[in-house]
Amino acid sequence: MDEKNTNEEELLRLREHSRKMKRTVIIIVACVLGVMAVLFGIVALVEALSRGKSNVPDGDFEFYPVYEGDIMENAEYLGLNRQVNYCADPSGYGLTMSITDENREEFEDSVLFLHDYIQTIIRGDAAAYNKLFNAVYYRDNEPKGAFSQQMLHNIKITFMSESKEGDERLITYRVEYMIHRNDGTFRRDVGSDASRPQDITVRVGADGSMLIERLITYYSKH
Repeated sequence: MDEKNTNEEELLRLREHSRKMKRTVIIIVACVLGVMAVLFGIVALVEALSRGKSNVPDGDFEFYPVYEGDIMENAEYLGLNRQVNYCADPSGYGLTMSITDENREEFEDSVLFLHDYIQTIIRGDAAAYNKLFNAVYYRDNEPKGAFSQQMLHNIKITFMSESKEGDERLITYRVEYMIHRNDGTFRRDVGSDASRPQDITVRVGADGSMLIERLITYYSKH
């Protein structure tokens, strides 16, 4: 009789131990799933950022009134360095060349594409500007609203990296410029005659077509 009771107690003890083990396993699995959910969230955030949302916080800057007239007739602006320069060295310290009408054939088509992109900003041509971005970019960004002619100067395009996706290429350049008498209609994240670099990734199709897929603006909260 005592032996029977002992066996029953042992069986109950084993069953209780089994229940505790199951609870422990369930808790561990729940914790693992929770951690995985957090990791997936981080990955999704990183991917969203890597697609290049161009919106950055507005800065605390004083903006000029919109210039009345043609900026190409403004003697002060014409006296600034308005040349678009290109550097093929990602460090930014290599040979730098100015892009002119006479030497355009010496540059990659993607560099000339960005040269023309910059001209749309100077002209204040929002319609032409918005046509230079692809559908991937517009998944996370709105088209740019109307903006005035922008007095860009000290302009530099620097090659950063290139990768391939099948027959297509993704080429990233760092674009830097200053806006003289910034009126805030195009960019409100930088003051007048100051620079805030942007990394612009151009997708080059197998047919040679080009559109901007990512635009990342560098900024500091301080």
